[in-house]
Amino acid sequence: GRQERGGTLSFRQLRIEEIVVRKHIHTACLFVLALVASGAVLVNLKGVLVPFVLALGLFYSLVPIVDILSIKPLPTRRPARGGVSGGIEMAQRRADFYEDRSSPDPDDDEKGDAAKRPP
Repeated sequence: GRQERGGTLSFRQLRIEEIVVRKHIHTACLFVLALVASGAVLVNLKGVLVPFVLALGLFYSLVPIVDILSIKPLPTRRPARGGVSGGIEMAQRRADFYEDRSSPDPDDDEKGDAAKRPP
């Protein structure tokens, strides 16, 4: 075989480099065509895209605020005051609260009991 001198290219190497250059040219042309087509679409859809982009911006900026405001606060535990008597008083208040909820009108209970008793 024939030896190549430094700096010269064989036919096969020239062919591969030519194909690579052509692919780069094709890619650049397709990029320019896509850029022009995208610009034309954006100009024609400006009336729709401006409110859409604003809505997306508002949505993504308000989501964290809504998440923070929708978290239920943890119940606070207050220590019982007065030792055992404070705990008993608190239990009595809770019992009274639930008793009041079970019968809305205390007069109705008396009338109901009177109606159930025989004359």
